[in-house]
Amino acid sequence: MATAQGRVVAERILGYETVYEGAEMMNSLRHLGVPLIAAGALAGSEELRVKTGDTLRKIVLDEDRIVGFRLAGDIRGAGIYRSLMLRKANIRPYKDKLLSPRFWSGGVAA
Repeated sequence: MATAQGRVVAERILGYETVYEGAEMMNSLRHLGVPLIAAGALAGSEELRVKTGDTLRKIVLDEDRIVGFRLAGDIRGAGIYRSLMLRKANIRPYKDKLLSPRFWSGGVAA
């Protein structure tokens, strides 16, 4: 983050119209023995959610793009969700599969 901010400051000093895009918000921890990952926005135009047993998956969408997600219990797939979020990939073609274990375990082609 500091490196990106330094680059923006240097480019602005040199007269370039550079804009700082901000830092990615992500946190990963274990609370009371439960692994948790939170990344990106808390709210968007749509939310996908599934709770099964001790596992919760919540994916926040805006205009068919992942803008945030929350995983508790089983955090597998966080890297895939994060990659899709950072690339601002349009997930419309497989939106109904995002919460499926087959999606983030490699069983469903994206």
